[in-house]
Amino acid sequence: MRIRLAHADEWPQVLAVVREAFAASEPRYAELVKRIHASTDFIPQLSFVAELDGALTGNLILSKIPLHTATGEVQARLLSEFAVLPEYRHHGVGAALIRNALRGAERGMASMVLAAGPPSYFQQFGFRRASDLGVTPPSEDISNDDFQMVPLPQYDPVTDRGVTTLPAYFGESGFRWP
Repeated sequence: MRIRLAHADEWPQVLAVVREAFAASEPRYAELVKRIHASTDFIPQLSFVAELDGALTGNLILSKIPLHTATGEVQARLLSEFAVLPEYRHHGVGAALIRNALRGAERGMASMVLAAGPPSYFQQFGFRRASDLGVTPPSEDISNDDFQMVPLPQYDPVTDRGVTTLPAYFGESGFRWP
């Protein structure tokens, strides 16, 4: 298995992975992914794919999300899209994507990576409850326990505290995130 940056011409294959990964549970997820990709929050250098024998088996996108602090806006990254084909789940594909994305995010200008999901999964990658670090979830639909954060080298525990805001396309897609 190889984890690498997604190529612009692979976008149809990435969407096919997303559609197949969420076909049974949430078919509207692909619409959210399209909107992320079309937005100014999309960062090509933080869009990754997992490849095995020439075929895409998973993908992950870290996008921009603002953190509104007492002193202004801080750049953060959001694990906004994450998909692994059903037959490749529980084989380390997702873990490899997350680890690679976190390494990529460290080289950027963001102070943290945020994610919503089960702490038992995300904590193995260094995520901690964001509210413990002074960062509030962007929606009441996301519990403090499920809103996770990894501080990056640029993180300042004194000033990087506040509230995040989900971009409008999350609601517009019809998909309820997380």
